[in-house]
Amino acid sequence: MTPAHAPWRNGNAERMVHTCKGLLRKMKIEDPDLCWEIALPQVQGALNFTTARATGLLPAEVFLGVQPTPPDGAILSNAPPLLRDASDQDIANYAHQVGDAITAA
Repeated sequence: MTPAHAPWRNGNAERMVHTCKGLLRKMKIEDPDLCWEIALPQVQGALNFTTARATGLLPAEVFLGVQPTPPDGAILSNAPPLLRDASDQDIANYAHQVGDAITAA
C-alpha cells in the first residue's frame, strides 16, 4: 500500500501517469477535436507495445510469457477512419513509433 498524498513512494506508477498525461496532451495539441475514447486506447496500445529497457521485452511478454499480437480491426471499430482501415502491421508500426517517441521524451 502507498500512503495517501505521498506520490514519491510509488515512483513507477507516478512516472507512468506522467508519461500518459504528456502523451495525451501532445495528441490533444495535434488534434484539438480528439476525444478521450479514441486517445486513451491509442496511448495504452503504444505503451503496451513499448519494449522495456530493463528487460528488452514488451509488458505482455513479461506478464503472460507470450509475445502479443497487434490489435485487430474489431478493437478499433470506433477509431477514426485512418486507423479503422489500417492493417494489423500498420497499427503495430504506429504503436512502435509512439512508443519510441515516449522513450525519447
